[in-house]
Amino acid sequence: MASTLYGGDSVMFALDTAAADLGGYVERIEAFDLAVPEESIHFGVPSGAVTVLISIDEPFDIGWAGTDASNTFPVLVAGLHTTPSLVRTHGIQRGIQIALTPLGCRAVFGMPCGELARELVTADMLGDGEFAALCSRIAETPRWESRLTVLRGFLRDRVAKCVPRSSLGDGLGIAGSAAAEAWWLLHRSRGQARVSEIASSVGVSRRTLLAGFRGEFGLGPKEEAQILRFCHARDLVESGTALIEAAIAAGYADQAHLSREWAKIAGLPPSLSVGRPFPILQDLPQGGRAY
Repeated sequence: MASTLYGGDSVMFALDTAAADLGGYVERIEAFDLAVPEESIHFGVPSGAVTVLISIDEPFDIGWAGTDASNTFPVLVAGLHTTPSLVRTHGIQRGIQIALTPLGCRAVFGMPCGELARELVTADMLGDGEFAALCSRIAETPRWESRLTVLRGFLRDRVAKCVPRSSLGDGLGIAGSAAAEAWWLLHRSRGQARVSEIASSVGVSRRTLLAGFRGEFGLGPKEEAQILRFCHARDLVESGTALIEAAIAAGYADQAHLSREWAKIAGLPPSLSVGRPFPILQDLPQGGRAY
């Protein structure tokens, strides 16, 4: 697996392309191996996926950005959220990250992702002995490819056992089905579709849509739209697009609007976060609390 260098840091991120058959349930699987300064941190930026982190060695030290509180997690499951988490790396971290779609969350954990919204939970809190055993087995397996093979087998088994559905909304009732359709419409528009237009498209009132959406996903559609617009803008900027052009393409009023939202969602403004995935906490304004 190839490593990427950021300054003097050694950072390996390897995308597991063998999991492509899990599309619709799993957005991506990444293995990572970090060797960075002990004081380095990482902001866990909100996205449209449920995040699962499985540690290979030492547990993760994670809390919400802007607070001093943190916990250690051999395994972490993070629901949808609107503010960043703060990972204290302590210099070395090795593990696997899984991004589950809402349908994947139902298939793997048997619950809507709304039950995990704004939460950082351990594997034990899920009450899923098979999942806990999987994480222990992965940690004890010696090679990366073998670890990923074990993980893929578990995910495929869970997906095969879940109630067959052609889409997320099947079997969720009128409000749930409308929310599921709204989710895909919102994601296809990269967060730029209006809630009123989406409600009209799925054939329910705005009130019904809001209730169903929040019940299924834990966030309101406007909150999810903010995250999607940010993710689109960030992808553009990280690929070389000028900030002002990214702001326009992602539906922001201007560059200043994007910069404010970026700082709120990512923990740092673009000038301090682009190309700096592992900053030193003490080097940041007010220890990273300024935003």
